[in-house]
Amino acid sequence: MNFPYVKLPGDASGVLKPYIPVRYHYKNSFTKEILTLIDSGADTSHFSTDLANFFNIDWKKLKIQKSNAANNSTFLAYVFEEPFTIEIGGHKLTINRANFSPDLAPPFPFILGQDNFFDLCRITFERYKWNIDLNIK
Repeated sequence: MNFPYVKLPGDASGVLKPYIPVRYHYKNSFTKEILTLIDSGADTSHFSTDLANFFNIDWKKLKIQKSNAANNSTFLAYVFEEPFTIEIGGHKLTINRANFSPDLAPPFPFILGQDNFFDLCRITFERYKWNIDLNIK
């Protein structure tokens, strides 16, 4: 599956980034498609606590750890270790661990990182043609 890099409204950087539409599933609920950043520099996946609230997950009761952003700032991450499903282009994948945080920067409230995502598909960043190619295993 090929996805063009996009610039989100309100992103002052003006740089196109590898966002893809993802639908999140947990128990008997699911979201609409949400543009999600594919981030090879992120060790794990990070999601806004808005997603936890949508699924009625009490994120404040989860284990807390400090996490580092690309600019080396730290933020609090609430570790969610129950499996949930992401859907990309009709393909459903199980993610076994992710972090929720109220502190994610507004342009990046949904980030799929390496652990539990990059091992489920082949990802090719083709920035020279502003494209990301995803092949589900």
